[in-house]
Amino acid sequence: MTLIRPQQFWLLRIKVTLNPFKHRLVNKFSSRRYNGSGRSNNSKRKSFQLDALPFTVSPDKAYQKFRTWAIDEQGLGPFLSVGGQIGSAQISAAYTPFWSFDVNIRFMTKGSFGNRSYSWRPEPFYSAYRGAAPNGAIYVPGLSAYAGYSYRRNLLDPVHNTTPVFKNDFVPFGSWMLEPLKFHGGETRSGSPQHLEIFPDPWNATRERAFSVIYDELTDMANEQYMQQNSDAREESVQVEVERVSARRIYLPTYIVEYTILGITYKAFLSGCDDSIIVSGVSHKSIFSGGSTGDSVVSGATSFLSHRVFPVAASALQLFGLRPFIALGKIVWGAVSRIAMRFHIVGLLGGGALLAYRKLLRPYMDDRAASAEWERQREHDAQMAETYDRIRHFRDSGSAKMYFYRSKQQILRELSGEE
Repeated sequence: MTLIRPQQFWLLRIKVTLNPFKHRLVNKFSSRRYNGSGRSNNSKRKSFQLDALPFTVSPDKAYQKFRTWAIDEQGLGPFLSVGGQIGSAQISAAYTPFWSFDVNIRFMTKGSFGNRSYSWRPEPFYSAYRGAAPNGAIYVPGLSAYAGYSYRRNLLDPVHNTTPVFKNDFVPFGSWMLEPLKFHGGETRSGSPQHLEIFPDPWNATRERAFSVIYDELTDMANEQYMQQNSDAREESVQVEVERVSARRIYLPTYIVEYTILGITYKAFLSGCDDSIIVSGVSHKSIFSGGSTGDSVVSGATSFLSHRVFPVAASALQLFGLRPFIALGKIVWGAVSRIAMRFHIVGLLGGGALLAYRKLLRPYMDDRAASAEWERQREHDAQMAETYDRIRHFRDSGSAKMYFYRSKQQILRELSGEE
């Protein structure tokens, strides 16, 4: 019998202890449930489930959709087609984090004598849930809010905040989902397709902050429609009551197109899993008349939750002063002159000031104002307390959820706008 010396015993113990730990570190990223400590699923420490939708829309299709949006809808053809120092565009891919909630919702209004009623609902909920429960409750699975750090919520939410409502083929998030995508529109010199890396956007917003964003969207939607239908209605005439049935973290595939015009970079966002969602980006249709839809920062995307245009947080002139206008105006005028010479458009110089304002100057200042507002929101997102006391809530018996699954196909068709 061979005796083991004390030194050998401790070496053997270290090896036995480290090997399983190393194995867990390698595989924890692809595990359905994981946490930062690298402990196994049987750990008593708190862990969370992270699911995701894989990329099903190709980079080439997404980039072509962006070009159609930019050239045909936004009128940026002369700026993006010239190339060189005038304009360029580059596509990238990311997994953007969202908090997703299954909720019961009902909308409470008060009559002239103060009596409560739950029969009224805003569109598209009124058409979709025609036979809802007597207490007015409707069940909506998958309402989501952006919870990341890198991008602006008012540009990403219209792309994805209702994606889980219509798509339920989520899979556990794993390292295989970060394999590069082939982009044939970015071929290398050898003629082979470019490999598009996929980057996971870091988490930032708390669960309660994300839920409050959805609650505010529902409240704004309801009161806006109610005031349009009732001329004597006041603001906050409709009170939204919710029950949070479940909550989960998800990653959603997103394409980001950074396009640069005269050294000014903008971002547009497209879904990597739903080809029916159009582009969400800064509007370049700005016009002089205040209060028109041209004053919106966001143009595009289709979501029954993000139905509103997003006004500028404050006047760009108030935020940044006159100096940026003067400096940018000089650059824009030089670009307009080069474009006119390139295409031999003599009349373009006469209307150059109007073109520059509509397509470049106003969108740039609007984007700067919205970005400044997002910087303030981002810190609040990460620090919001885990409570939602200001939100009115109720408890449903389960009838709302039963009605949804009994009439699921009809409801989803109405919510998607197919009916």
